[in-house]
Amino acid sequence: MDGLDDNIISSRLKVGDLTTKEYSDLLIQNQMELWRKFTPELAVFASSGQNDKNQTDAYIDDSLDGYYQELLEFSKAQTAIPNPTELTATPKTARLRPVADIRNLSKYEECFITKITFRCFDSTLNNADGLSAGQDANILTELQTSITTTFNDAYMQSRFIHGEIGGYLLNFFRPYIYTPNRAIYSSQLITNYPDATTKTKDNLGDRTVGIYLPYEYEPPYPISIGKLSNTQDDIVVYAMAGQIVYDGATLKVQRYPVTCQIEIIGMK
Repeated sequence: MDGLDDNIISSRLKVGDLTTKEYSDLLIQNQMELWRKFTPELAVFASSGQNDKNQTDAYIDDSLDGYYQELLEFSKAQTAIPNPTELTATPKTARLRPVADIRNLSKYEECFITKITFRCFDSTLNNADGLSAGQDANILTELQTSITTTFNDAYMQSRFIHGEIGGYLLNFFRPYIYTPNRAIYSSQLITNYPDATTKTKDNLGDRTVGIYLPYEYEPPYPISIGKLSNTQDDIVVYAMAGQIVYDGATLKVQRYPVTCQIEIIGMK
């Protein structure tokens, strides 16, 4: 972070070494020197069912429809939800997969987050295709028929494959972003009140109430996440979204893929 030290400039101004204009010009020069060292970057993540700590290239098929098929497979209805940072196959983990090179960020001396964006998408299919993708035929029927057979009680859904959704209350969306130097949204990992017996803060009812989607956060000042270390754990994102749908008397959670885009400036 080379450049003129603001404290030195201020002290010189106090003893009369600099006029107000000279001070202003030097301050602008100082800021320009700093900003010349910044480069904009994007870290992009998407839902994935891979439950290994070390995510791999081979998990997503190297083809044009590789992630298309993964999203179909991911979008199953399940009778349980994962713990926030749990790496499980059933229910599907909430850990997102980086789809752009986050290791490249280690070339910077320091990285700053300037904006965080989450979106939720509907990857459910119709019944015929849904069966082949392993999606729940009964739940797909409930979703589709609710549009035409109920009044003011239809389930939230998009009419487009992988179309954006999210404007409903019990969406389970409680994101968490981990970096070695800073944890973001850690309050979302637990609920507020301890259980009378276990003393844990994990009320399932409270966990169904998520942050409103789509979600964007632009901090008043860039958030420093320090120097990253060229590993896949430099930035780890957890987020899930779902909707309660009844299969007869059985409650299930229809899962929906989530994407996360983190805007970063890297400084050399």
